[in-house]
Amino acid sequence: MNRYGSRKFIVALLALGSAHWLVATAVISGDVYQAVVIATVGAYIVGNVAQKAVEKGLGK
Repeated sequence: MNRYGSRKFIVALLALGSAHWLVATAVISGDVYQAVVIATVGAYIVGNVAQKAVEKGLGK
């Protein structure tokens, strides 16, 4: 599966889109939006690193 069709990417995109909509409709503050973006991007990066480690056999 390509990079933009992976489940990790789709979930990250949905989380960021939801947070963007919530801040645009003033349901959450900018501080909460910032935390969500940092956590989502961080989780996506950690997921990619972990996936590469497992694929290379370093996860044993």
